[in-house]
Amino acid sequence: MNLLIADDENLELKVLEKTIKKFFLNELDIFMASNGKQAAGIVENTDINIALLDIEMPGMNGIELAKLIREKNHDCIIIFITAYDRFEYAIEAMHIKAFDYLLKPWKEEKLTGLISEAISSIKEISSDDGKSENWTKQDWFHNNSVYYDRHTNSLILSGRHQDVVASID
Repeated sequence: MNLLIADDENLELKVLEKTIKKFFLNELDIFMASNGKQAAGIVENTDINIALLDIEMPGMNGIELAKLIREKNHDCIIIFITAYDRFEYAIEAMHIKAFDYLLKPWKEEKLTGLISEAISSIKEISSDDGKSENWTKQDWFHNNSVYYDRHTNSLILSGRHQDVVASID
């Protein structure tokens, strides 16, 4: 399985790579990009199964990159890892059908848990014997509902519920 890490912060890129290699050395081939355009080149030449994307990157941001990835591989599992907790980004991530949205600084257990879930989902899709289209639609719907509920609850608990209400109006 191929995993793409795209982040313009060099230290973050290296820490993500080191963490993923520590837990998934024999399961994942890791591709790294320090900006969106470089990541887009990797996506054009490689079948990416899991993408860890920063949102704010020069050249092409993570949202644009995720849309490109989704066009090429609708089953790719996209996880945003960003320092930005803007509600607009969360809504965009939901529309792109992102698997999750982690805020920096992330916790190792959370990141590795999400990657384990992603690997399991990909294996289930591959072993589905022709039924993967129905399974993935149900799975994406479930993941996005759970994601939206989690993010909305965290906004309400943090006092940013006005953003939630404003987005509904």
